[in-house]
Amino acid sequence: MIQLLRNLSAGHSPVLRIGGNSADSTWWPIRGAIPPWVRYALTDGWLRTTKALAAALDARMIMGVNFAGGRPAVTAAEARALLGGIGRR
Repeated sequence: MIQLLRNLSAGHSPVLRIGGNSADSTWWPIRGAIPPWVRYALTDGWLRTTKALAAALDARMIMGVNFAGGRPAVTAAEARALLGGIGRR
């Protein structure tokens, strides 16, 4: 996959977008009940893998966060986890 993405962005650092509609059914687990719309929980392993992908490609990332749940604490926790686990680039 890494080589395929390198081929698609030959000579340039790619920009990878992760999220879209699927971001609306994800969350970074926080204390309390799991919201009913959650289908996928982000994990430390997922963050490590995504960070490694970005590093291997020298990629800039566009990361979606969940706004659809209408719970600002969930959105904020997810954003903090992404920034802490992957970084700002």
